[in-house]
Amino acid sequence: MKATNLAFLRIAKRAERQDDEVLARTFVDFGSVFAALSSIDHQIVFGRRGTGKTHLLTVLRQTKRGNGELAIQLDMRSLGSAGGIYADASIPTAQRATRLLVDVLAAIHGALFEQAVEHDGMLN
Repeated sequence: MKATNLAFLRIAKRAERQDDEVLARTFVDFGSVFAALSSIDHQIVFGRRGTGKTHLLTVLRQTKRGNGELAIQLDMRSLGSAGGIYADASIPTAQRATRLLVDVLAAIHGALFEQAVEHDGMLN
């Protein structure tokens, strides 16, 4: 019993802390959610913490890349400063929103640049 409990304690509870290969092996497609997210239509993914959003999006990113498509995944929690510049009420809303947009676009640019370098001109 003790060994079983230790094994459960060693399991990473957050998808962002897992290796991509582990996430791919443990992914279970439920209903038609994977097909819906694979469509060209816009989607919003939401849910409580721990419901599998990051797991799902990581597997989707891997699948798209495996098919030779360009796919990036951004963790919005990693944007900006640790000081919470976006929530600072002393800074006007327009200025905070502009800073957030600049940070998001910079993150997208960085991820696209990494993909371009990684594939060395193979992207269309």
